[in-house]
Amino acid sequence: VPYTSLPYYSLPKLPYWPIECFVVIFMACVGATLEVTWHDDGFQYLICKPGTARAGHFNGDHVNNWQHVQMYVCFAVSGVVAIVGWLGYLPAGTEKAFLSLAFAGETVLMGLHEKEEPLDKFLHQMLTLSMLGCCVACAGEALLPHSYLISCGRAAVTVLQGLLFIITAHIMFQYHTAWDLSDGDSAALQYSKVVLAQTMTSILSGYIMLHIAVEAWAAACYTRGGKGSAQPGTVQNSVGMHETTTPVFRSQANEL
Repeated sequence: VPYTSLPYYSLPKLPYWPIECFVVIFMACVGATLEVTWHDDGFQYLICKPGTARAGHFNGDHVNNWQHVQMYVCFAVSGVVAIVGWLGYLPAGTEKAFLSLAFAGETVLMGLHEKEEPLDKFLHQMLTLSMLGCCVACAGEALLPHSYLISCGRAAVTVLQGLLFIITAHIMFQYHTAWDLSDGDSAALQYSKVVLAQTMTSILSGYIMLHIAVEAWAAACYTRGGKGSAQPGTVQNSVGMHETTTPVFRSQANEL
């Protein structure tokens, strides 16, 4: 059985319910709500209130929050589409296509953020590229659902995006003297590129080690099950008078 990318993964005790889809919708709604409500100055109105100097105009201080809300909406819609697909009303691959569109919406909104400060601008550019990577990888999975490498790439760039958000928050919203560019020193900007490279290298190294560990574990389980000996990463299947070799992890990924 060839590896097949799934639009969602179920919990062991609830194998027939797309729990992941409900979690995506719920968290997107929570994120969108907090984006416009959890502030010291109260609700972030998109339009300036009556009685203010700019009554009726867009509130420039709050537009950024509403851009983030739209990002959450994109993923909520993707979760709804995945549930509809689970019900059997959509062609195969539609769920991943809409997830790709969700990342595309996120990419456009992040890419159009106008930033002037060099370090802030660089971090937003890296976030935009990671989002674009997620968009392309999900589109690839929709077109080539049996490609194990594309699925690994999608998982890797998703982790990269999450880590970049954490790094950006640490640099931009927690003051550290080392990251201060007010004196015109560009050393922090240059080192931020090292941080990016370190993050990417750590993710790739982690995935390689995880893959090797799972391959070894799968081969050991196959051997203990009385199927005979197998080299790490392979399973020998006898079919008539012929013997074939199939990758363990890729052929049994959904079962594992």
